Amino acid sequence: MSLPWFAGRALPALVLSAVSIFATASAGTVSAPSYTPLKVWSAAGGARGTAVKGFYASTNTTYSTDLAGPFGGSTTAKISQQAGSNWFGGEITGAISLKAGSDIWIRVYQFFPSSFCFSYGGGGDGWGGTKWFRAQTSGGRSTVELGTASPNSNPTYAFQRAPACGTVTAAYGDISEMGAGNQPFPDYTAAPLVRGKWQALQTHWHFGDSDGYVEGWVDDTYLGRSNHTTLKSGATVDGIVYGDYWNGGFPVDQAFYYDDVIVTAQKPNTVDSGGRPFIHPSHKVSDFSGQTQPSAPANVSVQ
Repeated sequence: MSLPWFAGRALPALVLSAVSIFATASAGTVSAPSYTPLKVWSAAGGARGTAVKGFYASTNTTYSTDLAGPFGGSTTAKISQQAGSNWFGGEITGAISLKAGSDIWIRVYQFFPSSFCFSYGGGGDGWGGTKWFRAQTSGGRSTVELGTASPNSNPTYAFQRAPACGTVTAAYGDISEMGAGNQPFPDYTAAPLVRGKWQALQTHWHFGDSDGYVEGWVDDTYLGRSNHTTLKSGATVDGIVYGDYWNGGFPVDQAFYYDDVIVTAQKPNTVDSGGRPFIHPSHKVSDFSGQTQPSAPANVSVQ
């Protein structure tokens, strides 16, 4: 059952800085989380305009009061993008060493302003998508992309070369650099990523060679499972990256927002409508006692 988590609506970019957008999630009868997360982070308490600390520190990532957070908080994190640049993220877990058979769930709330351009610049590596989440392993990379990638391009959700400006995109699925190629989520169009409201993007990796897979959700809508090698035999998972690499470069100067990050290697005690464990959209960082803040970022070398 799909629930109306948010009441956000698209707003002109010129008024974003002056308007608070309250998008609260209703807990209803959902069980409280009983698992211990690997990492949690929220922007609460951050000073406007200063560099974000504790998730990953970056000169283009600052605390902002442009809009209210997904649970009504007054501060969020803002990633500012410069046209032509490719780099916009970093590691969120720090060093980890997960082996075959391990699992990890990551959920991030995101907000794209009403004027946001889902497109790419003049670089030759656009391909209709951009790398959003990445599992970095000692034997290759497993990446969840936004948009679609050749040869499975869908022009409705693909990133278009500038000056065309995409107004909607999708959590397409997994791009594996371990020999599996492009593996779209079966229902990646079921819950598009849109502009003007907070949405929770979630990925679950099960790490393995013959039994590996990746699952995705937007809010409480399941996008399906992509089955393929997610960890080569004998390899380990070194870390998880959020905001990895923008193929083709940012089309224009722009920004988007994120908040309320939860990462767990323990199976969540909440499930979606199909009985699959996932981090419930109504759960927030403050629901967890004894929170463990993310480590400072490590430099990432990706392409």
